[in-house]
Amino acid sequence: GDRRVTRDTAAEATENSFNICNIFSLGYACRNFSTSTALQARTHVSYDIKGDVAVVRFNTPNSKVNTLSKQMSAEFTEVLNEIWANEAVKSAVLISSKPGSFIAGADIDMITACKTSQEVTQLSQEGQKMLEKIEQSPKPIVAAISGSCLGGGLEVAIACHYRIATKDRKTILGTPEVLLGLLPGAGGTQRLPKMVGLPAAFDMMLTGRNIRADRAKKMGLVDQLVDPLGPGVKPPEARTIEYLEEVAVGFARGLANKTVSAKRSKGLVQKITDYAMALPFVRQQVYKTVESKVQKQTKGLYPAPLKIIEVVKAGLDQGRDTGYLTESQNFGHLAMTNESKALIGLYHGQVRCKKNKFGTPQREVKTLAVLGAGLMGAGIAQVSVDKGMKTILKDTTQQGLDRGQQQVFKGLNGKVKKKSLTSFERDSILSNMTSQLDYKGFEKADMVIEAVFEDINIKHKVLKEVEAVSIIFEQLQQTWPLYGRDSGVLPNGFITSYAASYSFQYMDECQGQSSLTVIPPHCIFASNTSALPINQIAAVSQRPDKVIGMHYFSPVDKMQLLEIITTDKTSQDTAASAVAVGLKQGKVVIVVKDGPGFYTTRCLGPMLAEVGRVLQVCIPFATVSMKQEFKFCCFLAPCQPGPSSGQEGKLDDTFYPHNGFPEISLLLLSLQEGIDPKKVDAISTAFGFPVGAATLIDEVGVDVATHVAEDLGKAFGERFGGGSIGLFKLMVQKGFLGRKAGKGFYIYQEGVKNRSLNSGMDEILAQFKLPAKPEVCTDEDIQMRLVTRFVNEAAMCLQEGILSNPVEGDIGAVFGLGFPPCLGGPFRYADSYGAKQLVDKLRKYEAVYGSQFTPCQLLLDHANSPGKKFHQ
Repeated sequence: GDRRVTRDTAAEATENSFNICNIFSLGYACRNFSTSTALQARTHVSYDIKGDVAVVRFNTPNSKVNTLSKQMSAEFTEVLNEIWANEAVKSAVLISSKPGSFIAGADIDMITACKTSQEVTQLSQEGQKMLEKIEQSPKPIVAAISGSCLGGGLEVAIACHYRIATKDRKTILGTPEVLLGLLPGAGGTQRLPKMVGLPAAFDMMLTGRNIRADRAKKMGLVDQLVDPLGPGVKPPEARTIEYLEEVAVGFARGLANKTVSAKRSKGLVQKITDYAMALPFVRQQVYKTVESKVQKQTKGLYPAPLKIIEVVKAGLDQGRDTGYLTESQNFGHLAMTNESKALIGLYHGQVRCKKNKFGTPQREVKTLAVLGAGLMGAGIAQVSVDKGMKTILKDTTQQGLDRGQQQVFKGLNGKVKKKSLTSFERDSILSNMTSQLDYKGFEKADMVIEAVFEDINIKHKVLKEVEAVSIIFEQLQQTWPLYGRDSGVLPNGFITSYAASYSFQYMDECQGQSSLTVIPPHCIFASNTSALPINQIAAVSQRPDKVIGMHYFSPVDKMQLLEIITTDKTSQDTAASAVAVGLKQGKVVIVVKDGPGFYTTRCLGPMLAEVGRVLQVCIPFATVSMKQEFKFCCFLAPCQPGPSSGQEGKLDDTFYPHNGFPEISLLLLSLQEGIDPKKVDAISTAFGFPVGAATLIDEVGVDVATHVAEDLGKAFGERFGGGSIGLFKLMVQKGFLGRKAGKGFYIYQEGVKNRSLNSGMDEILAQFKLPAKPEVCTDEDIQMRLVTRFVNEAAMCLQEGILSNPVEGDIGAVFGLGFPPCLGGPFRYADSYGAKQLVDKLRKYEAVYGSQFTPCQLLLDHANSPGKKFHQ
């Protein structure tokens, strides 16, 4: 049954009904504490003794989380030696002094500082020895977990004899090393399978997923749960940690006195599973199945998952010593791979992009107004209201508003189903969102984000509307003294004389007076656009310093990236406010300068043309059936309206947003050179892109791809050339718009996974036949044409100052465009592949296709200086 511990009830502590009240009565109330003599010399780990129990506290200074650094490890080992040498101490508790963090993992800088795999292997072996001492300790050690217990932190916890965790959302356990291209390196690969079983261990280590405390209890990863406490004299988190410590001390004392057993009872299913896993031929089948799935999902581009399987296999099949040795050696090997360096670079980039480089804004954005209740607008509203911001969602039609409200509810209700929210919390969040058809309440808005149709005239219209009300207000304010009125109250006739020409005028009758709704002077206007220059949008603004671009990626509630665009007139405080809003929404934020396509969309332009050129040789499509497991990973905002809509941001339910990741830009080129969509998909995913190029075009919408290609082609000319845009235009005319229309490059049927190629494309492709260029049409050439044009354009953005640094360029490309994470982004890829080699490739393709492959000056500079790197 449920063995949670509460302050009001005495739950069972063991199978033999040892009561927690008895644990507490064994001396805990006698608080005669003694303190370590070396305490003041330590900065990361401290301890005191409560009766016969040592309470060890982790507390990394000047940090919100604890990390297992060299300093912490050294102090921890020192403390453990003192505890083991103290005969008065019979048991110990490990706990954090930081609310929300037990140990969040090993210090990554400790790993990246190593120059050789041997140095990293030694780090691993030192960690293994330290945790083996805990595991073999004659004095029971209890891990009291509150907050993040990840990576090295989990390895510490599972080396202990007992684990108690708080049952709250902040308490998560996991092995995220694989996300950094590594594996658990302090014995985790050997202990975890024995603790939770082989299938569950593989699931944790190969996915890096976080496990909540209640789930961890069911898996056998945690022995006891403690309910968090509410507010009192101290904050809830502080009270909960004190109570967790109290409970853990009681259990530690019980373990030492043999009144609590560390032996875990297992259910019938677990016993059967353990028995099966003990059979060599069963394990071999599990290894084979897991390896096959890993190869299918990673295409061999990520070495860490396969190494994890190898290490676990070595320990189970060849014994403990072999397992630990294999773990440490492979940990060292992986740390030196380009893939791990790329993924660690992305981690550091994420950390950097979660800080506000513009400082603290003058005002906090507490009320946010969103114009347009379409896919993007509703998504922006959802990620805002669920982070505590009062949110106004406005649309021009009730139908559009209803659709947007339903999307927000569905998104939050999904969290309820996953038990990350309660239904009460969902309803409380929704109560902070107001949905309306007018501008009422905008006088309280600190920021307005427009998410209307991607048309400059519509964006000008809504900007004029919200600002015109404010302008009228300012004009009226100058005349108020003539009427002797209080602030905001004016005669009906006077308001009407100024505002009659504005259809968006709103007046509330109150005691014969009218009050005019306005946006306050400090209110920021942000445009959610993927390509329209912000300075063009701001051209009609009376306050251009308050106008900024905020380019969200769809689906907004799942995509991490937010691209913020500043103009020469955008004030620093406006930028600071926009970044602060993005960070509050949980986004990874990059800030770029204004220009056509900004950074992310601009990188797609030349490649959108490149894909088409490959595909535009007329080779009849065979009706080939293929089964595709498609994960909707990466799409850009804003949206185009669906076939039945024309309102602000309104979409039909099957429509997907603006553009997608860079593989789609190979489409035109690929088509013209006779490679069918199935082959283009295979080539692009083999390089590391999450979704095939042709599939993605269908998902995004052929009409949308056409729109992007035309706009950026006008802005950048021949350099963005490639295949004929006429191919996409004819597809649009024929109604081959992609998945939303049931036909694109493939045929789509609801509920049918097997897709066939659209034979109706034969006639279209016949009209756009191009001669093939065999010398540059191998699979590798096609991949490199995709990547070199992407990297070249990214470098051009850095050269022109659109990007301020390569870190944000890498983050934007990976988290916004789906650039292969194993390559770390275009700039890290340029460093690892070599700028000279990239330039050589570009020159090779330039000789065939001309200026579209001419390398930018920045790449040439790096190619001519071998020691020059984007990431030092």
